Amino acid sequence: MSKYGHGKIFVLTILLLAVGWIGASIPGAPIGQEAVKSRAYVGHENDQDIRNFVQAYPLAAGTRLDDCLTCHRSGVANTDTAREFSPCGYCHLIPFPNPRYATGLPGGYQGTLNVYGLAYEKAGRTVGALEAIAGADADGDGASNAAEIAALRHPGESHAFRL
Repeated sequence: MSKYGHGKIFVLTILLLAVGWIGASIPGAPIGQEAVKSRAYVGHENDQDIRNFVQAYPLAAGTRLDDCLTCHRSGVANTDTAREFSPCGYCHLIPFPNPRYATGLPGGYQGTLNVYGLAYEKAGRTVGALEAIAGADADGDGASNAAEIAALRHPGESHAFRL
C-alpha cells in the first residue's frame, strides 16, 4: 500500500462515522422516513429497526449491512438448524417450523439475534440505542461497532479486523 493509502482509509472511515452519527436522512426520502431498499426487508417494510439503522448510518443503505445479517444470526452450529445459512430462514422457523429439525430451534425472535442485535435490543431499539453502542465492540474482535459499519463489515460477526 502506498505511503498515503492508510491515511485515505482513515479519512474515509472518519467521514463515514461522522455522517452516520449525524443521522442525516437519505436524499429523496420523505422526512422522517428513510428509504430502505434492502432485499431482506421487502416483506418487512414497516420494520422500525432497519429505519433506525439507516437513519443512524445512512451510507449503509443499499449495502450488505442493509440486511438481516446485521442483527440476526443463522442456524446453530452442531444442531439440525446448522443447515440454515440465512438468518431469514432461521428466523422463519418460528412461524413456519420444519419438522425435520429437532435441535437448535429458536425459542423466539430474541433467540435469532446475534451479539450486535442483542446489544441494540438491550440499549432500547432506537436511533439513540445505535449511537449508544457505536463505540462498543459487540463481537469482541477488537473493532468498535461503528468502525466495522464504516468498513461495511457486520458488527455482530467476529473476524480479524484490519483497516
